[in-house]
Amino acid sequence: FCRLAAVRISGKDLEEVRGAAERLCRYLKGTGIEVLGPAPAPIERLSGRWRWQLLLKAKGYGTLRDALGELPAPKGIKAEVDIDPLSLL
Repeated sequence: FCRLAAVRISGKDLEEVRGAAERLCRYLKGTGIEVLGPAPAPIERLSGRWRWQLLLKAKGYGTLRDALGELPAPKGIKAEVDIDPLSLL
């Protein structure tokens, strides 16, 4: 069994959003969490904001909590975390 977390990165500039998602991926690689992505969200643009997502797999909630406690997000970029998501849309 494992815990999942969906991290959605959004912003008004596509290149900034993609860059933030790739930096977050590199940041999480050394934490013992398996990172799937980054990839464009299924609904790539919503309300004028570009969206990318990562799916994280970890053995326990504590590992996810520790790694996601302080997400590095540049100004103008929003990061949302959904632990054990019911949907990936």
